[in-house]
Amino acid sequence: MDNAAFHRSQRTKEFIESVDCQLIFLPSYSPDLNPIKKFWAHMKRWVTNQINQL
Repeated sequence: MDNAAFHRSQRTKEFIESVDCQLIFLPSYSPDLNPIKKFWAHMKRWVTNQINQL
């Protein structure tokens, strides 16, 4: 889970643990775990390559 305030609440923790699951929080910022960052990096490379081929 990310670090949103409601994810850190005791109520959320109790709810998740009540169904035998474990909370695992992401690091504060991790671009490797953020698929949109990978997508935009790929898109920027593609656009740059297209421009350079002109």
